[in-house]
Amino acid sequence: MPQSNEESSSSSVRPAVATAVAQSVCQLFRSMMRREVGCGVPQPGCAKLSDKHVRATIALSGPLAGTVSVLLPEAAGVEVIAAFAGRTLAFGSAEFRDAAGEMANIVAGAAITHIGVRNVKLGCPKTAFITSPDAGASQAQTPNNECFVLSCVTQGGTLLVEVSLVGAKASAKAA
Repeated sequence: MPQSNEESSSSSVRPAVATAVAQSVCQLFRSMMRREVGCGVPQPGCAKLSDKHVRATIALSGPLAGTVSVLLPEAAGVEVIAAFAGRTLAFGSAEFRDAAGEMANIVAGAAITHIGVRNVKLGCPKTAFITSPDAGASQAQTPNNECFVLSCVTQGGTLLVEVSLVGAKASAKAA
């Protein structure tokens, strides 16, 4: 079952970023996939999955730096990617990972638009087919970054969106 790893319970979730990510996921599901999705309350910490899954990550650089990752466990992933791609793709295949990367790119780009931050650059999607819990570890929680996980429930299961903002805590303290 997907869950967040609450290594740092003192981490605060920036409401504007969390809201923008949730809006982006809902917008993607409604407009491109004609599906409903329910987004939970963002949880501090990095994602940790015990099941095999596909992780698609987009790097952000500029005034908002870090990563946005979409984590797709098998059951939810097959249903979501089939709706996104218009056909069923083999879980973990190159085509499946490519579609997951495109999905992560759309979520990250739309979230940046909702936040209203300019000059943020998106990196190319990096995807991985994770078959063991330790292999899928995300960027480690550090005192200078903020990481949160948003659970998104679809008719096929739960997927996660993990956001890690580098330097977020330092810039929040300075502001």
